Amino acid sequence: MNRKESWNDLLTPARQDELDELYLKVMGDTKEMPTEDKPFYLKAAEKRSAAQGISPNQLLAIYSERLRSSSYPTTDCLTTEEIQAISSGNPLAQDRILHAQTCEACQNLVKAIEPSPEVLVELMEEVRLMAARFSGRTRAVAAGSVKASMEFNAHRAAALFHR
Repeated sequence: MNRKESWNDLLTPARQDELDELYLKVMGDTKEMPTEDKPFYLKAAEKRSAAQGISPNQLLAIYSERLRSSSYPTTDCLTTEEIQAISSGNPLAQDRILHAQTCEACQNLVKAIEPSPEVLVELMEEVRLMAARFSGRTRAVAAGSVKASMEFNAHRAAALFHR
């Protein structure tokens, strides 16, 4: 079976008896077996298609066609190691950067690993609080004041609970 045919198998909904068998294999018990009226992928497709103003079947047909016509990944596409390097802040070789700039799939992959602005704001706030805590402890130790250290900890606790 070629690679694209196997992708089609993933797009075909599993029969309930196949799902039950898999659940038993993984969980080993049928007492808590979920009884959903629709598979999860179909619920997700309904939600996404409603947001796009199309039917779930149209959305799934679009996704199926994209998979059938996809040539991703090519031998030139970024590897998992290169994606890890990018996410760790390590530079890529110039030829790899050029590929990533011209390959839509690699561009999407690189974009997907960038943290959202909300995550960055939260991270920056945590760093700010850590810096304030460190600075306060340093001042308290330098002043030799236990009282100052206790006051700082009280302010720190208040800051944490009143974000």
